[in-house]
Amino acid sequence: MLNLVPNKPLNVSDILLHMRRVHAEQQVVSVSADGEIHHASYQSVTERVAQLANALQGLGVQPGDCLSTLAWNDQRHMEIYFAVPGLGAICHTVNPRLFSEQLAYILQDAKCRWLFVDPMFVPLVLPLLGNLSQLKGVIVLGDATQLDPAWFQAHKHLAWHDYESLIAGQSQVFEWPVLDENTPCGCCYTSGTTGDPKGVLYSHRSTVLHSLAIALPDSAGLSATDSALVVVPMFHVNAWGLPYACAMVGAKLVLPGRFMGDGAMLSRLIEQEQVTLAAGVPTVLQAWVNHQQTPVTGGIRVIVGGAACTEGLRAGLEALGCEVRPAWGMTETSPIGTVNRAGQGEHRLCPGQAVFGVELRIVDDNGQVLANDGEQSGDLQIRGPWIVNGYIGKPNTDAFKADGWFSTGDVARLYPDGYMHITDRAKDLIKSGGEWISSLALEEIACRHPNVATAAVIAMPHPQWDERPLLLAVAKDKDAADEHALLEWFEGKVAKWWKPDEVRFVDALPLTATGKIDKKKLRSLYTESD
Repeated sequence: MLNLVPNKPLNVSDILLHMRRVHAEQQVVSVSADGEIHHASYQSVTERVAQLANALQGLGVQPGDCLSTLAWNDQRHMEIYFAVPGLGAICHTVNPRLFSEQLAYILQDAKCRWLFVDPMFVPLVLPLLGNLSQLKGVIVLGDATQLDPAWFQAHKHLAWHDYESLIAGQSQVFEWPVLDENTPCGCCYTSGTTGDPKGVLYSHRSTVLHSLAIALPDSAGLSATDSALVVVPMFHVNAWGLPYACAMVGAKLVLPGRFMGDGAMLSRLIEQEQVTLAAGVPTVLQAWVNHQQTPVTGGIRVIVGGAACTEGLRAGLEALGCEVRPAWGMTETSPIGTVNRAGQGEHRLCPGQAVFGVELRIVDDNGQVLANDGEQSGDLQIRGPWIVNGYIGKPNTDAFKADGWFSTGDVARLYPDGYMHITDRAKDLIKSGGEWISSLALEEIACRHPNVATAAVIAMPHPQWDERPLLLAVAKDKDAADEHALLEWFEGKVAKWWKPDEVRFVDALPLTATGKIDKKKLRSLYTESD
């Protein structure tokens, strides 16, 4: 029997057209660099997206071209998210917190043709522009008053435009092409903590399916009645896909600009815009918890990802009336893999269960699949329609298996009811006397101590046991910091041989560009100096 359902390709432009047809009056809320809050309807945003697409076409942008962004979470960045893929080009979001050498490597490796850059980040890229062999020009995300003539003089070989002048006068109508759904539409690079950053391409198909998965009730549970505060940077795995998912369902999209780590601004936005959903990494959410003194009216759902959700953070969020949903994913997984909506007891802090479309398994060192019994730990692998199968220029990486599975580098347990517990990153495990110690488990216990703000555990070389754990902690009250008392805190909570050999209190722990604790730097500071 013939298939009677037309095989229409899934395109990102379908989301754009739907948001205009059905949710035209919904709003995008955006905070400018000076802290002013702006409101725009979805209708006006789609018109500006069309203007940008017309302008880019006039600049000669072709399907397959890579257009990079160095920008905050704001309306202009949202417009780029739709205009560039809609043309058949690739929207490549770049993390401005990376080192200059990494920025240069990423932009060159991605073959960047045009660069959108926030005025604040122009000084970061000026020294790099001469080495980007395929770059044609720079578009500054502002108006003509924010262009500095000195930039042109230093780089006369490039075309320079300000965003507002570029789109002014362009038609607010654009005939979006129907693209093969496997056409690349987005690009992100890993943070490069274990070598050069690695490029990941997302397709129109994977992006649309990922957006549907985010909106599911047991995922973020998005709908047109929601007001979503996206504290996840739009340069970090497409802000977990939330700009696309919110547009798809018609949720209000609240973008905090450069104020993502500003607890006062987040509180203001949550109250003023009646936020019902927020998403961010633990360090940013903790900044808001520390600032917010009273429970949020009506309560909000909070997606916590990027790093483990500690008991302290969860308790702090719940005290403010929030429903906490820990989640897990990676750049390679678009990123949503699992979400924990209702886990209780031993599942309270874990990143939850796989969303529809995703499969998980754990394997041993020989590649044998282990049982989902909640007891055995193994290499966590994942596959699904939005899980990538290779890196740009590195198609044969061992992490990608021939049957579609991707080896995440996480060590995990799987339970019969589908819950997944990450026990550590493979590279962060500590091997002591031939046995493994989980740094993640030790960190979670340390963070439960009433005088520990945050903690990290790394392996220290040991002449007898090969490696032993060193605990580095930031105290809430420096005057009350007591190394011996913190070591005693572990008594009865872990096996004696798991207990750290030493505690060192430090003023702060270094963070990666994505807000995670930088263990690579900690290892260089402590294992190489001792």
